[in-house]
Amino acid sequence: MDYHLLVECYCAAAGLNGIAGSWDTDTKPSNWGNGNDPCGDKWIGIICTGNRVTSIRLSSFGLSGTLSGDIQSLSELQYLDLSYNKNLRGPLPSTIGTLSKLQNLILVGCSFTGEIPKEIGQLSNLIFL
Repeated sequence: MDYHLLVECYCAAAGLNGIAGSWDTDTKPSNWGNGNDPCGDKWIGIICTGNRVTSIRLSSFGLSGTLSGDIQSLSELQYLDLSYNKNLRGPLPSTIGTLSKLQNLILVGCSFTGEIPKEIGQLSNLIFL
């Protein structure tokens, strides 16, 4: 594996593990954290293009906890669906506004609180909210 690919895999795994670290342990997808490559190891709910995480689809997974600011490390993310995880709570991190390639953000049925971060206005590619 070349150096750049290794760094991409490490960053994706670190970002996803950071996100999952803010979820209650017994609710995160069962194979998250197995292996160091969410793309090559085919982590549940993760879709990759090449070796970059481009989609997180975890609707109705029974997730519980908060959404970590580590989401910003997933710079190629285009699709984020955490819908109908009623125990996802707390404020949305302002770092969500750094996901410049995000096109779909689906959070219906969650229990996020507080104001919508103004940084969401920076998501110029957002098609569906």
